[in-house]
Amino acid sequence: MVTKTRARAAAAVLAAVLPLLSWAGPAAAGADPSVDGLTAAAVDARVLSHLEGAPLPGAAVAVTRGSGVVRAAGYGTDARGEPVTADTPMGLASVSKAFTALAVVSLAREGRLDLDDPVVEHLPEFAVDDPRGARITVRQLLTHTSGMSDRGFREKSGPVPADLEGAVARLADARMVADPGEASHYHNPNYQVAARMVEVLEGEPFDRVLRARVLDPLGMHDTVTVDTAADVFAAGVARGHVPVLGAAPALPEPPGYFNGSGGMVSTAHDMARWLVAQGTGGRAADGAPGLPADVLAATHTPLGGDGPAADQALGWTVREGEGEAPLLVHGGIQFTYTAHHAVLPGGVGIAVMAGTGVGAGDASALLWDLVALAQGRGPVGS
Repeated sequence: MVTKTRARAAAAVLAAVLPLLSWAGPAAAGADPSVDGLTAAAVDARVLSHLEGAPLPGAAVAVTRGSGVVRAAGYGTDARGEPVTADTPMGLASVSKAFTALAVVSLAREGRLDLDDPVVEHLPEFAVDDPRGARITVRQLLTHTSGMSDRGFREKSGPVPADLEGAVARLADARMVADPGEASHYHNPNYQVAARMVEVLEGEPFDRVLRARVLDPLGMHDTVTVDTAADVFAAGVARGHVPVLGAAPALPEPPGYFNGSGGMVSTAHDMARWLVAQGTGGRAADGAPGLPADVLAATHTPLGGDGPAADQALGWTVREGEGEAPLLVHGGIQFTYTAHHAVLPGGVGIAVMAGTGVGAGDASALLWDLVALAQGRGPVGS
């Protein structure tokens, strides 16, 4: 457990840097980001309470309501001993999937593809070791109902490809474990195939397409998507931590391929811009053009029905809350860092990026504590 001395030190660091951390976009008419107790001070209190009781050295948090930003801040320190601020690069892990889905849906909106088209229609290089692979649709990739799974292809084993083309090529030996559309298996290569399809359709690397279609329209100029685990840290992310016996030593991230499924790096400031768009139908902060409302709505819409993954939207999961309206959520975990984001009814958005990985669950624990705060409830588990 983190000592009281360490918690006080974290609070002192926070007090010193808070004036530099906050950013707020223009408040929407009738949308006061501080109503119902969801204030910057309340967010700080919840985060610092978590820091006091967990082996988490540092985290970055963004909380928004409508087009107003309640809090965009960093807390604690990173593995370099530097304060985490609202501009500190942090890994997004599988939160990245919501961005990839947006890029795909933006192409569908322009008539470049249909979500129910077979993937091979737009990406002829895609093949698995099963003839059923030719029937996998774009929508099935984005909802993890393709029939591919970690049991049929262990993506964490074997050589790490250099790019998305290589990530797709390595699936030639992948087995399918179900017919397309008949089962739900969360599988990162689904989104790597989707990202490769995007870059083939556009004739541009995925990072450029994502910047043009999603990041620049939202003013997210400090956010990137990269290929490998090594590239994440080359983009400025500090080494992460793995909890061991109440401590959290900094450790290297194992090699892995992430682009399309988990390769994004962002900041609390930029994630506030992302959340504003999610909660306002695509509106952007700082005068940026924003995103089409129908594109956002499509990514937020679950499959529904009685089939597998009925609660799966595109890059999001629709979760029923206890006595609350459904909310959109998606988390991500790598070996040494985690992230989680949510969009609540009423346009409240929350994103957490934590410097601890497997075995900690810090990003998720913090997120659900902040969801409880937004819903007027006490800390989770209290």
